[in-house]
Amino acid sequence: MNVTFLLVASLTILVGGCGSVSKLTYDNHNPEVRIRHFLSERQSDGTRTKFYVRVDSGVHRKQYFYSFYPDKIFRYSKDDRKTLQFANGANPTYKLSQMDSMVFRSTDTISNPVIRRYLSSRAGITGLQPIQ
Repeated sequence: MNVTFLLVASLTILVGGCGSVSKLTYDNHNPEVRIRHFLSERQSDGTRTKFYVRVDSGVHRKQYFYSFYPDKIFRYSKDDRKTLQFANGANPTYKLSQMDSMVFRSTDTISNPVIRRYLSSRAGITGLQPIQ
């Protein structure tokens, strides 16, 4: 439970936190879904770089945030306040959704080397697991 709280707190800081500037690097939308990529760097030292994707679902009116790290990826649902970690195990608790696949496909053409190091964690993902 504490890990979930810390992750949610970090996502809150990441998305709208003080001392950081988020730069929109990609924006694609249609009537069903809007996918935006952000690169966030802390202004004070420039060393805390984060890459995340925000998804606004027009159909279900839900918001999701995908936080990419060099060794893991998390999906946070703003509406039900649920955080899941993408996993590459044989029996994930949840299967990848169409939205998850759309988000991963949207990152395929990124050439920015800073962002590319966060995308290596996509390899072999089979589904999602609750954070333990």
